[in-house]
Amino acid sequence: MSEVVEEVVVENQEVANPPLDENQKELNENEGNEENEENKENKENKENEVIKEENEVKKEEKDEANKDDNKNDNDNEPENKLQQKSKTGSVHGSKENNLDEKKSLWNIDQFIQQGIELNGNNKSEKNDDDKNQKTIDLDEFETTTEEIDYEAIAFADPDMDLSEDDELSGDIDASDVPTCELNKLDVYKTACKIIDVIPVSYYADNMDKDELIMRNHGLGPKGAKAISESLNKTHIQILDLSGNWIDAGGKYLAHTIADNCFLTELNLSNNHLGNKGGEPMGYMLAQNTTLRILNLSRNNLTNTEIKTISEGLKENNILVSIDLSYNKIGDIGALYLGKALMSNDSIKVLNIGWNEIRMKGISAFFQCMRSNQGITDLSVNNNGADDIGGTAIVQYIDSNRVITRINLKSCRLSDNICSSLFRALETNNNIVEIILDSNCFTDAIYQSLSNFCQKTSTPRTIHLEDIKFSEDISKKIEQLKEEKPEFTFYL
Repeated sequence: MSEVVEEVVVENQEVANPPLDENQKELNENEGNEENEENKENKENKENEVIKEENEVKKEEKDEANKDDNKNDNDNEPENKLQQKSKTGSVHGSKENNLDEKKSLWNIDQFIQQGIELNGNNKSEKNDDDKNQKTIDLDEFETTTEEIDYEAIAFADPDMDLSEDDELSGDIDASDVPTCELNKLDVYKTACKIIDVIPVSYYADNMDKDELIMRNHGLGPKGAKAISESLNKTHIQILDLSGNWIDAGGKYLAHTIADNCFLTELNLSNNHLGNKGGEPMGYMLAQNTTLRILNLSRNNLTNTEIKTISEGLKENNILVSIDLSYNKIGDIGALYLGKALMSNDSIKVLNIGWNEIRMKGISAFFQCMRSNQGITDLSVNNNGADDIGGTAIVQYIDSNRVITRINLKSCRLSDNICSSLFRALETNNNIVEIILDSNCFTDAIYQSLSNFCQKTSTPRTIHLEDIKFSEDISKKIEQLKEEKPEFTFYL
């Protein structure tokens, strides 16, 4: 019975699901393939859309980040655009998660950037507060302040002739230069620090005085430069820096003293100024309006430096005394000086002794000096005048009625020139002292000397030392001294 029932069931199933023919199978397979291809295309399109929109989001994030660097006020704008973009289009959950992570990372970077800027602003505000606090503290102690040109003291001059172990450094730390205004002592100490030289305590202790004598303190070029930075803040009227081997540092002193309005007497002798330190002295003479006495002896000055100094003398009508002795002035330098003094009547005392001026230079100098009506004390000693230069000297004494003292020591003058000098002195009563030591005189000059003493009653001082007179002539000169007590003889 059960077998019959199973057969009936099988037959009913076969009737309900009849077997498919071959055409129908192929059709079904084609439809399945088309559906699979459409699904693949849809998936690929969706993936491309996702990738495209991710690229667009990244591009927009970069653009927004660049805009954020220029405009810090629109901090929330990139976030709003990202939210709008995420709402438009169909994007999968994985994409939205990526966007949220990227937005969060961008916000973190932005927060860090804002924190850095905020810290920088706080630091700058703190530095400004510190600077203000320093200025306030300084003002409590310093009531009067002046502006300082730190650029002049912050960098060294490459022309300075220093030793290899003593060069000035051009690398200046900005922290070394204070931003506030300093008094003269602080300026000097700051200059010493920048130039890398030890401050001279004697100068620091005496810079408030009217007279400062600093001979042989070993300043050197760097020490002179440091002093020059603070010199114009002092009221020093007499300054003696002789024997300090200033060398090229003289250029800094010259440029400083050019604008100084207190200094009246300056001694820079024996400092080996040479060309670099000596040539700027001409500029100083042309600009300064208070200096009256200047000593530049023993500084290796040649015709080149004397030319610039002579040009400065043409512009100066304040200086009354200048000492150029013990230098290397030649015939050309003497001519420069003579031409300058033709138009300068303010100088009263001139010393060009112990130079290298010979007979042609002496002759040219005194020919120019014949028109000078200012000099009263002239020293040309220890130069080779000889007879040619001596003749020009005689003509100068015969025509000039201003000079009162002349030094002709060791100028190789002969007996003939000496006799001519005494005849010229008979008519020139203004000269009260004449120095003729160490010349080439003999006993023959006694007669000219005696005639001169008999014909003039003006008191005179005559120097005839280091001249080899005979014993007989020496006795006659002693007798002449007793007869003419108004005359003073140095034998």
